[in-house]
Amino acid sequence: MTSPSASAAPNLLDLPPLTPGEVTGLEERIAEVLGVPTASHDVALVPGEAILALEAAARSVAHPGQTAVNVVTGPYGALFGSWMRATGAEVVDVTSPLDSVADPAEVRRALDDHPDATVLAVVHAEAATGGTNDLDAILALAEERGLITVVDAVASVGAEPVPFDRADVVAIGPQKGLAGPAGISALTVSRRAWAHIGSNPAAPRDSSLSLLDWHERWLRSDRTEIPGYLPWLEAHAFAAAIDRVGAEGLDAVEARHAAARAAARAGIAELGLEPWQREESAAAPIVTTVRLPESIAGRPTVGESAAGAPTVGESAAGAPTVGKSAAGAPTDGGSVADGVDATEPTDGEPTDGAPTSGESSVRGLIAKAAAASSGIVGPGPGPLTDRLLRIVHTGRAASLDAVRRALTALAPLAPNADGLEAALAAAEAAWSGR
Repeated sequence: MTSPSASAAPNLLDLPPLTPGEVTGLEERIAEVLGVPTASHDVALVPGEAILALEAAARSVAHPGQTAVNVVTGPYGALFGSWMRATGAEVVDVTSPLDSVADPAEVRRALDDHPDATVLAVVHAEAATGGTNDLDAILALAEERGLITVVDAVASVGAEPVPFDRADVVAIGPQKGLAGPAGISALTVSRRAWAHIGSNPAAPRDSSLSLLDWHERWLRSDRTEIPGYLPWLEAHAFAAAIDRVGAEGLDAVEARHAAARAAARAGIAELGLEPWQREESAAAPIVTTVRLPESIAGRPTVGESAAGAPTVGESAAGAPTVGKSAAGAPTDGGSVADGVDATEPTDGEPTDGAPTSGESSVRGLIAKAAAASSGIVGPGPGPLTDRLLRIVHTGRAASLDAVRRALTALAPLAPNADGLEAALAAAEAAWSGR
């Protein structure tokens, strides 16, 4: 039997490694298309999925005796904090319920209570919960205090504006809004961040996590020899994705994501479904999360806050929450990138481990919706599996057609199952009004 990828094999196999010129060209193209200010920031390629870039950033900026404030609105922020703690740094988490985003006033309070803080870390958008933080307000607080800022923009780049000029370190993952590959990533690093990292005696060296190695052996070298091997298939795919974004225009790509968000939220309202992120301003353009109706979700699950929303870091029973084991590590076999159990689809991508109707009625219904929508609809991560589902209008799926397929697949689960026609009309109106 011929495998599905066999016809593509001649284009994938036997390619030579990247040349120094190709690496430099990719860095320059990323900066050009995404608007990275190269006079003050470098683009550093990372030879792995964006989780590697994030861990490299965390372990490079944090060190023993340092205080860092970490904004946690989902599993990615919690994981970033755990890496900084592993260096011996004191990490102050500013946490929020999973159905909301960070309150800048709470971030200000944490910074005021810890005037010795030198680093502020924040996830821009959470693909797991569909929330996007008020990055402008949070960065302004850091700027007032001269802090080094680290922004996880993996789920926001390509979907909404990212202020590269205002953040010291920004993590870029091409596999979401940019519709590229998952096996390579990048960081933008400011000159003052390099100085901070260079003064950190605990920063990784001789490791895939070492930003200093890449800085000294490539960015500040004569660039005649690439240190180590970048994955060249993924690098070519990254370049193709960036070129496609450049051809469409970054503003247009971001507008598509915003229109998909508006269409999805308008459609689910007509179906009688409630958005997980209740505030319009908190809804991420990358994914729309939907609260499962009580008639489907059944009894509440662990991890509820007093307001009924799961929180990050502690459940009502003190059990580990989204994507973490009792020891605080990612769950065994899970995707560290997503911070969720690997038995659940991650970021809305169909997997062979997707739940079937035989596992539970809730998971069976969600699995049917996922299949009917070609993977645009998927479950929430970890303990949120039976509490929410996600419409993943990401990358090329930031389209009216994808939203229509999702709404059609969700109609059987909705309180107003007969409202599909109205839902599709509302989605089209919202899309057209972008």
